[in-house]
Amino acid sequence: MSNDGETRVALVRSTYKNVYDRLNKILEYLEYAPKKENIFIKPNLVGSYAPNTGYITHPSFVEALVRIFRERYPRSEIVVGDGCAVHDHWENVLEKSKYRSFADRYGVRLVSLDELPRKKFSWAHGELDLPELLETHEYINVAKLKTHAQATVTLCIKNQKGLLRKKVKQDFHRRMDLHDCIRALSETVRPDLNLIDGILSVEGNGPIPPGITKKGTNLILGSRNIYAIDNAAARIMGFSPSEIPHLPEFGDYTVVGENIEQCVTPFKRPDPSPWIKNNVYSHFDETVCSLCAVSASIAYAPTLSNLPFMLKVMKIGGLSVRKDVVMGALPGVPEGAGQVLGIGDCTAKLAKKNGFSFIRGCPPKIPELKAQYLEFCKRAKKTQS
Repeated sequence: MSNDGETRVALVRSTYKNVYDRLNKILEYLEYAPKKENIFIKPNLVGSYAPNTGYITHPSFVEALVRIFRERYPRSEIVVGDGCAVHDHWENVLEKSKYRSFADRYGVRLVSLDELPRKKFSWAHGELDLPELLETHEYINVAKLKTHAQATVTLCIKNQKGLLRKKVKQDFHRRMDLHDCIRALSETVRPDLNLIDGILSVEGNGPIPPGITKKGTNLILGSRNIYAIDNAAARIMGFSPSEIPHLPEFGDYTVVGENIEQCVTPFKRPDPSPWIKNNVYSHFDETVCSLCAVSASIAYAPTLSNLPFMLKVMKIGGLSVRKDVVMGALPGVPEGAGQVLGIGDCTAKLAKKNGFSFIRGCPPKIPELKAQYLEFCKRAKKTQS
């Protein structure tokens, strides 16, 4: 039995094939049993991504957790949900992520948090509208082990941002201090259980493409304490808490299971702005929210479905010239920039002041992002020829 007041972080090695047994071990180490009758599981579903990309909490992980609770508490309502990603429909997310595949089998209710009843919660900056599920259900926060271009890492504390309305997510970036807000949210909402899927993870310029899938991490973590689990996970990734602005340093915990020092696998850190690829210099700071970032990622991704657009870019010589793309409320035009294009309404003021084009919208629509980018490439080509 654990000592009174002892904070535990359970750490075990796992694959998706044996994750059911390993999650049982995590719960055993933590001596965990839900206090409420019904259960709400909040994974990380950032968009319509396949399970093995590493961008989302793997469906096998959540299915194993659901199976455990269904076997132990057959009469409990089990709800699995997250806030829906930009330019995505919740049904598309469920289909591509394969979450739909296990829901019917275990009687799980899959929900978009954007469509659920909310109530006001007090927090450091006034009031927040958060899902009522946080009070009516046992809240289990199931994060992914990933790096993040703005937050350094995205673990359990950062995963809670998915509880927010889209407008509030924007305000975290645009009107407030991102790191302070993420930290303040963790002081307002404390999960009953925190888990991290670190079997397949993402390093480098995460949390979405062009992040690099890091294979072979093969770890899962669990704790009742959100600060303890994130401090332990950051340590495994090779980060100090001082490198993660939203993470309070918390060292008063005991690791059970694996030896944490033997599990350290340093992650590639995100590159600083600008990100450079195919002669595109992408400039951003903490003020850009995922609305524009995800939209641009979808519009300009070098994928098979996006091949017609990429061929048009190549045809007009758009890959051969430097192009500078800005996102968020940058204070000025980046040094050394040539032809500049702003993405989103946040760039309007800077664009007007400096005479460059920007794509309207919060976020812009995908067809508009593509159409105006092609015109931008033509201008850049003409200027530099």
